[in-house]
Amino acid sequence: MLRLLYLTTLVVCCFPLVPGLAGVVFTAIGFLPVLDLNQPGLSGWFSLWSWPGVSHSLALTLTSGVIASFLALLLTFITLQAWWGSRGWQRVEQLLSPLLAMPHVAFAIGFSLLFTPSGWFFRVIAAISGQDEPLGWSMIQDNAGIGLTLALALKETPFLLLMSISVLHQMKVDKMLAVSAVLDTVEALAG
Repeated sequence: MLRLLYLTTLVVCCFPLVPGLAGVVFTAIGFLPVLDLNQPGLSGWFSLWSWPGVSHSLALTLTSGVIASFLALLLTFITLQAWWGSRGWQRVEQLLSPLLAMPHVAFAIGFSLLFTPSGWFFRVIAAISGQDEPLGWSMIQDNAGIGLTLALALKETPFLLLMSISVLHQMKVDKMLAVSAVLDTVEALAG
């Protein structure tokens, strides 16, 4: 009986996905009877690759995603290394809640207003360097994807910190640090 209930629940939860998945697959192979596309094929995919800049766009997407993930992980490790177990760690935990509650769109708008050529970041750099007007370089629509990579890394770091907190509590890192400190002391006295 329990197995039947499990299968029924699975069918009820997954059945609404079938029309959406079918729509994605049929569209991907070019079968759209509403638009008089009655012959399935891969011609749409071949024409996609002939567009100018598609390969650059795909490479930029992949590299910015991988580098942003690495940077977010690095920022998480640096934050944990610098603050874990210190007096300031409670402050870091208090700052996580507002950062996690911030919508992605609000973060993106704030980031773009901060890092556009007329934004505060470049205005401060122009003021420090003694220029009258901000730099002409933009981190928002750059061809290298630096702004996108930085924005993704900064936005995902609080999530990684939150996940790290629970993992570190499960691993009982505080006790491990105490034991390692005692072992260091014993080794220093013995050596």
